[in-house]
Amino acid sequence: MSLMLKLVKYQQYILGILASVALFLLGLAILGISLWSANQDAVGIKVIF
Repeated sequence: MSLMLKLVKYQQYILGILASVALFLLGLAILGISLWSANQDAVGIKVIF
């Protein structure tokens, strides 16, 4: 029984980390896109990736 509880706690811990990382990457992507758009508008240079 205690093993099950440990597994559940471990799973919640992993899910929490994954959710935090996903939100962080999402925020970073939004920030990067908005900065890139603003920079492109200001400079008027087309950047090709």
